Amino acid sequence: MLSFRKQLFLIGLLALNQCVQSSHHQIKPPQFAMMTSWVSPIDPNVTLTQKFRPTKNQRHKGIDLAGRLNQPLYAVNNGIVTYHGEKFRGYGKMVLIDHGSGWTTLYSHLNKYNVKNGDQVQTGQVIGFMGQSGRASGVHLHFEIYKNKIPIDPLMVLPIKYKSR
Repeated sequence: MLSFRKQLFLIGLLALNQCVQSSHHQIKPPQFAMMTSWVSPIDPNVTLTQKFRPTKNQRHKGIDLAGRLNQPLYAVNNGIVTYHGEKFRGYGKMVLIDHGSGWTTLYSHLNKYNVKNGDQVQTGQVIGFMGQSGRASGVHLHFEIYKNKIPIDPLMVLPIKYKSR
């Protein structure tokens, strides 16, 4: 059996391949109908500092939201914590949540955890606190959404508009 690290690496390669092959065929919002109760992973009064740009920067498959140290981070939907730890280079303290039906969310650069592997989480539950762990130039949340291992622009799914710099 492959280690979790190798599994995530393979998921990343598959997602990258899918993204490159389908760069002209992005998933459209109507396909998000199964996940109707998304909430913001953080208080919406934060600043969007980096947008979703997987075709320009293969390593940036999510968004960055700047806030304050130890600001609470929330589960965007019900799910099960499949990973919490620091084993992935650059991400620092990280949490992965499986929401079922192929949906997964990733929260990174945390300062502290409020969940552990195997925990069931509810929409809006505090899962951790914002920090600057890993390769981060400032306090922020790096947030990613995957559907069937393909990265999705969180701004297409989340019911909130963040202010930009």
